[in-house]
Amino acid sequence: LAVQRVTSEWKGRVDYLDAEWTKRLQDSEEKATLAIAKVKAEMHNALEDKELEIQNIRTKYKQLESQGSDSQHQIDELKSTIEALENEKSDMVLKLSEAKQQGVKAIREDEERKRKEIVEEMERKRAEDQRNYEQKLEDELKKQVRLYW
Repeated sequence: LAVQRVTSEWKGRVDYLDAEWTKRLQDSEEKATLAIAKVKAEMHNALEDKELEIQNIRTKYKQLESQGSDSQHQIDELKSTIEALENEKSDMVLKLSEAKQQGVKAIREDEERKRKEIVEEMERKRAEDQRNYEQKLEDELKKQVRLYW
């Protein structure tokens, strides 16, 4: 009876710790996912702004072309501006891709570190609970032996 009680207590502790660490890990994963989503949204907005700027310049370029304007200088300037903005946009896309990769890598490393910490903590708790269980069992056995002597 005492052994069952001690075993039940030990199992309850392990179940509680397992649930607690699972919740902590899920919370951490959610925070990391939200952070990445926020960065991606900001980069997406910046890309949309850049695209809008490019469209506006293209519109202005077409207007000048259609007016038959002889201001070739303005047209050349707008072409070079469009090219520069396209290059900036390409760089931003590349940086966004790199940021995504770094974010995923950082999350994986953080999750692995946390997983190891959880495993170590669970092992430490398990060993401690095992020692406590064995001590309680030994105490119960001593009590039982005293009762029979």
